[in-house]
Amino acid sequence: MPQLRSPFRLPSPLPALVGGLVAALLLGASPAAAQQVRLESAASGRVVSASGHALGIMRRALRFVTTAQEAYFAEHASYTTDVAALQRALRSTWGDSVRVEILFADRRGWSGTAVHPAAEGKSCVAFVGRAGDLPPLPTTTAAGKRPAEEGVPVCDDP
Repeated sequence: MPQLRSPFRLPSPLPALVGGLVAALLLGASPAAAQQVRLESAASGRVVSASGHALGIMRRALRFVTTAQEAYFAEHASYTTDVAALQRALRSTWGDSVRVEILFADRRGWSGTAVHPAAEGKSCVAFVGRAGDLPPLPTTTAAGKRPAEEGVPVCDDP
């Protein structure tokens, strides 16, 4: 008799990740320690920490913000600090676990930061506009890095 296989198979690294995380929590590890479970990227085969994965998510969130700010600017001739308005402009969200804050916005540009609970004490920052026309650019939480190029997020190291 042929063996039936489910068409909904999880990618091989996912069961190991979930199993490792659950095991760490069941063995009494704190959530912070459990976040150190290593993730394997199926595409590249490289191993990254949960913190490194979260930093990638934060970087992508700030790229979404950049796109949303441009859409907002096209309609209003100014950037905004209203994150909900940016999500409406993009007709999307960057995820519940990422907290994005727009620190400054007007017609000259904007600056913002992103944090994620899996990267405690770390952040990513970005800006758009002429740096000399904006208030001091934000710095990352852990390393104090400033973005060097507009529209390109910079993050703390994993």
